[in-house]
This record gives sequence, C-alpha cells and structure tokens, in this order.
Amino acid sequence: MRISFGSGSAWLAAAVCAAALLSRAAAQESTFSPADFSFFDRLGEIRVDLDVVEAERESILVACQGFVEVDGSISDPSCVTRHPYAHRRFLSAVLGAVPGQTFIPAVVDGHVVRVFMSFGVLFNCSGASCFAVPIRNHARHLDEYGLAYSAPQPILADDRWYPGFEAKLDWTRAGMPAIGELIRRDRARPPDDSDEARQAPIGYTVTAVVGVDGTARDPELQGPTSAFPAGSRYTEQIARRSLRSLVSISFVPGFYEGRPTEMRFSENGIVFEYP
Repeated sequence: MRISFGSGSAWLAAAVCAAALLSRAAAQESTFSPADFSFFDRLGEIRVDLDVVEAERESILVACQGFVEVDGSISDPSCVTRHPYAHRRFLSAVLGAVPGQTFIPAVVDGHVVRVFMSFGVLFNCSGASCFAVPIRNHARHLDEYGLAYSAPQPILADDRWYPGFEAKLDWTRAGMPAIGELIRRDRARPPDDSDEARQAPIGYTVTAVVGVDGTARDPELQGPTSAFPAGSRYTEQIARRSLRSLVSISFVPGFYEGRPTEMRFSENGIVFEYP
C-alpha cells in the first residue's frame, strides 16, 4: 500500500501553516512568576521563647496579606491569628517584622506587576523556642500540596481593591496600627460579651477556582464566618458584590513545584454595619 502526502509544495505549505498556528498559540499564553520572599528574610528570623507563651506546644499560624509593590516593598499589610489574645506575642512579633520584609515582585509576560499576596508565618513550638517558618500561603491546600506552594495572587494596579472589600481595606489601614500598638503595650484583652464586642464586624469568605491562565471561575460564597448573626440583606449584598469581583480580575495563578497550578483561591471579607 502506498501512502501519498500530495505534492511537496502543498505539504510544505501545510507544515508552515501548522507551525504558525502553534507559534501564535504559544505567544498568546501568558508567562507568570509569583511574588515571593526575598533573600533578606526578616520573618524567618523571628523567635518566641516558650516561657513567654507558657510552654505552648502547638503549631501556630499567623496569616498575613499585603500588596507587594513593583519595587518589592509591601504596603497595607494585615496579620491575624485564630486566637488573637492567646497568641498576641506571636502576632506582635510578626507585625513588627513584616514592614522590614522585602519581596521579589510578581512578573507577568516580562512585566513587573503589583499583586495582593497571601502569606503566613508558621511557628513550630516543638523545641525550647518557637521558630518561625514563612510560607507563601494560608495553608488552605495543606492536604494537596503541603506548605510548599504559592497561593494565587490577584493583580491589582495602582491603589485598586476588590469591589466589595472596601471595609476590609479601611480596617487594615486604620485598625491594624492600633491593634499592633495595643499588643505591644500588652493591653489587648480577650473578647467578651460587651456591646463593644458585639459590634465587631461580620466576616464572610468568598472563593473561586483560579486556572493556570490566571482567570477565575466557579465563585462560591462561604460566609459568614463569625459568630455574629448576619440577619441582614445588606450583609448578603456586600458579600455577593465581593464574590462577583473575584471573577472580574486577573491573577498570577497558584504555583506548585515551580509550575502554574489550578487551585481554589479564598478571600475573607468583613461588614461593619447595617444600613
């Protein structure tokens, strides 16, 4: 049996056309490099003595976020723990170190971009002291990837913020310095049932799957996360607005083992008041 490829010129033309299409497809694929910690690692130098924390033996995560600017600095950082009062020494240590931490900025298609980075400091308290381990995530995908992955990073130019998350930004800019100062003065106190405590913001979580191309899909609302009753259409409206914003922006995708990896991105929002 004889197999014919047609004339040489026709075959060559088809090959050139196929090569052009492949080249065009490759050119349209974005290349990403996520923001990362620089070699000057202030966060990794943190130590907390066990006598200060009354022989704490658990691993403690201080979860942080902030804008990694194109020059590698961080702006509007915020840090929280699951138990702010019990872990106030850890929170204070991280809040003091974050402003001095420098970062390697994110890059998309060869251009440096401003991103909102989720990172954390995990304290290992199995020895005589608690040692800090900076991580590039909030350990939400611990089962799939362990701790050695980079969470998706929203690309937010200039002074932009997610629509619907303005209250969180206001809280970060006004509240975090005050909280840090109270902790440094050891004036922080455990939550109580006072009117002040009941006026704390309502929390909610929105998530979306971020693909390897940096686009988001399948948004989900997973809130409220606080113990305070939602009970208001206003709260739901704000949460829904935040949810829509996740699929309207671009991301540097999550990275695992040096490669872009599809993973679900989660963001916490807050609502301060009811109209």
